[in-house]
Amino acid sequence: MESAEAITGMFILVGIPILATINWALSLVFAKIGVLDWKGDARQLWTDSKAFLRMQAIFILLIIAGNAYDIASPFINMASGSGISWWALAAKFAEGILFILELFYLSYLGSKKGVMLIGTIGIWTVFTLGIAEKVLEAVTAAGFAALLIPGLIITVRTSLFLPVFAVEGHRIIYSIQRSWSLTKSKYWITSRYLGPTALASALLTSIAGFVLAANAQEWRSFAPITIVFAATYGVLTVGFQLMYQGLSYKLYSHLTEGERVAVEAAEGSSA
Repeated sequence: MESAEAITGMFILVGIPILATINWALSLVFAKIGVLDWKGDARQLWTDSKAFLRMQAIFILLIIAGNAYDIASPFINMASGSGISWWALAAKFAEGILFILELFYLSYLGSKKGVMLIGTIGIWTVFTLGIAEKVLEAVTAAGFAALLIPGLIITVRTSLFLPVFAVEGHRIIYSIQRSWSLTKSKYWITSRYLGPTALASALLTSIAGFVLAANAQEWRSFAPITIVFAATYGVLTVGFQLMYQGLSYKLYSHLTEGERVAVEAAEGSSA
């Protein structure tokens, strides 16, 4: 059991960043990105997101604090000699509700498509999204466990699940099917566009994991370093995740616009 856990942990820390790097490098060769400029979209995304970030500042800080405490908890527990605490449970809860923030964020970005999108989010919507996230994680993990390629394909082809879920109605199966349809024949374009942010997030997880795997005993007397490291990890984790979801919305907008133009062109030619 311990050896299986060690292999899984090593795959997460080393294997996923390597796979993400290889996949993105191949996308630079095979994808003709055309008008899709993720750097330009990222700059525009920052402008589009400022109001939302200000409105949700307290919520965002709580999630950052949860991530920071979670990464620092091994050092804290070793120094204090205590086991799990209510603070740790609160941190896990704050860390775990990031997907709710992402849903509100994409609904905010999609408000031009539907002004009342945020107003349609209820408890049932959040509940079903939480289940869908866990199911997709399990299916993707199974794909990686069975063979690496299926895991990559599932990750890329379902990358637009949340934008579809937020903008086109809170339907799980439809959102998965729609994401799969939009990314059909666009695997490398999707990989190239979302790859840099996904790779940065994977590398962050890998670095944090190696720090935790190191001998925490040596960190007892370096509380300031632990605090800075944990705070940096918390900010970057939430920042990369929001950036990834924001760019996935931008990609969704590009692909749906291309779909609309293609349909209009086909209708024009048939007429």
